[in-house]
Amino acid sequence: MIFDTESTKQVQILVEYVTDTGSAFAVTPQGDTVFLNARLVNRMNVEAGDVYNAFLLPNYPDKRDDTPWRAMRVELAPVTQ
Repeated sequence: MIFDTESTKQVQILVEYVTDTGSAFAVTPQGDTVFLNARLVNRMNVEAGDVYNAFLLPNYPDKRDDTPWRAMRVELAPVTQ
């Protein structure tokens, strides 16, 4: 099996900051940290303060204690008023 669909989830995230190396970190409404790799950040023109609907996978075991999730895909969240 390529993807474990039991471990993936879709959730809205708020990008907190983009690092000097081009990756980014975001937070879920539950307060979990999410990693976005530089390729995804660059492709989607991610900036701090952006809100996305993200498709998340559990982060790699050696990183999971600090950052439980990693984004595999993001879509701009619709703006609500």
